[in-house]
Amino acid sequence: VLADAVSRLVVEKFSELTDNFTSPHARRKVLAGVVMTTGTDVKDAQVICVTTGTKCINGEYMSDRGLALNDCHAEIIARRSLIRYLYSQLEYFL
Repeated sequence: VLADAVSRLVVEKFSELTDNFTSPHARRKVLAGVVMTTGTDVKDAQVICVTTGTKCINGEYMSDRGLALNDCHAEIIARRSLIRYLYSQLEYFL
């Protein structure tokens, strides 16, 4: 199943980045990632990003001018990482 393969790839990449889950960063509870595939073969899939996070910034520190990252949930950071990746790919090909 594609979902299981994607999940496995994200967890494997996170394990690699956190020295087999021994890093202090590996203690996060929420993990999100984006995996790119071409066609239906998961063997050629590429992990675009892996993120962790569970927090939002307190109201007094929120910035409507872009000076602080207001939402640090793993899913939000993964989305932001994907957008950054897509923009970098556009710049690469322009």
